[in-house]
Amino acid sequence: MAYNIILQAMSTLPRTNVLKKCKFSMPEKLRGAKPYYGQLEPVSIMMIKSGTIPDMILSLCTKETTEKKAFALEENPDEVFNMTAYEFYQERIKAILPPSASTVFQTVDIDESNINAGIVGAAKQILEVKAKLERECANAADKKIKLWVNTQGGFRDISLVLNAIVNLMSVYEIEIADIYSMPFGVEKEGGTPIESKIQNYQIFDFVVGMKEFLNYGRADTLENYYTNRKNQNRRTSSQEENLMSTMKKVADAIQMCDPRGFNDCLIELRKRINSYKESGEQFFDIFVEKVKEDYGILLSENYNTIDVVKWFRKKEFYQQALTYIESYVPKELVAKGILSWKYNKAEVDRVKKVRKQLYVEDANYLLFSLCNARTKDSIKMKKAFEKNIENGKFTVQDSGESAIVQLKKPLIGMASSERKKLFDFIDNYYKLKALRNQFNHMSEKEKRITKTQLSNIIARFELLGNNLYNLYQ
Repeated sequence: MAYNIILQAMSTLPRTNVLKKCKFSMPEKLRGAKPYYGQLEPVSIMMIKSGTIPDMILSLCTKETTEKKAFALEENPDEVFNMTAYEFYQERIKAILPPSASTVFQTVDIDESNINAGIVGAAKQILEVKAKLERECANAADKKIKLWVNTQGGFRDISLVLNAIVNLMSVYEIEIADIYSMPFGVEKEGGTPIESKIQNYQIFDFVVGMKEFLNYGRADTLENYYTNRKNQNRRTSSQEENLMSTMKKVADAIQMCDPRGFNDCLIELRKRINSYKESGEQFFDIFVEKVKEDYGILLSENYNTIDVVKWFRKKEFYQQALTYIESYVPKELVAKGILSWKYNKAEVDRVKKVRKQLYVEDANYLLFSLCNARTKDSIKMKKAFEKNIENGKFTVQDSGESAIVQLKKPLIGMASSERKKLFDFIDNYYKLKALRNQFNHMSEKEKRITKTQLSNIIARFELLGNNLYNLYQ
């Protein structure tokens, strides 16, 4: 059974010496108006009467709410009380609590001039309960905390305080069960209604999820937001659901460093975005426009490796950028016709088989041989590159197996200035490939380059790539 906590902020007692008796309306299944005197009473009464007995009622108290005051109640003005606002609330709620729940009341001091201390104090108390439950409870259901927020009382900035605490608790996966308020100045014959504001609060989840997806390539918060909507039987259009499903796939491909999956998901995302029609859900419509702006050319049909790498670098997804570069550069050079050759595939496969490299794509394998990249020396690589182009061919061989690769235009007859641009790009590609391997297999003794240095190297890759690609548009 979940551990229920009511979080609220105490209000001071009214300035009048006689407290006015008010009425609030109970939910439909508990029909009838109930009397109350203090602002915080209705939510507590409603929860207790509906069977949700709080295990803790955590009240944020300013100095003023703990100062004694003499007052009377409208129903009996001759009986004078001398107590604090908090003591009065306790007395009223204790009267309807079962005896076993008489110790549920806890307080946190809060000063309007330093609200951070109160926020931290409240968070600590809740997290101490969470830690205790996790230590002592064997059943997972008994470890669960449900936080019920009463926004009725408190000082001017209390909404900021409660929102900060609620968001902190979300970080620790504490469920926000509901958030309640009562409309100001609304007095109906059946009493002022208690309203759930959980849907309003969940807008913050959506905004956080939107930022998380755009900034960090994750869709967990957005997914949770839509799961909660579904659990609350709130309508979600099929186009929203489909688009969210695609965004989740995009996020997963980014997190898993899956270049092919990322490309496939971009195609799907482009189709979803292009067919999207304004849904009336204004926040989601804004989000879709922001996704369009953020993904830019990646939602077109003519983006290239440079565009993707630039997008990854701006997001600081460096590992993803390195993986994408390694996977797609040779293939793209062939697809663009910059690298053009003719060879017997069966012969090349036999050489690859001897080397146990059948899994390597032909473009990657042949480029490696064209430049003799095995040397890992830019000068030696350039000499091999120039020599093979001059000869118009090169050979791949191992253990008696060999294959001749005939070069074709534009490599044959390529101007020296163009060859320089091509080699510089290829050389930078192998440097980044080596960096990726270093990152994946780095020992404790190896020194990592800084994030700034890596970003600069990738930015140079983009510059060299654009210089080369501009020649072959």
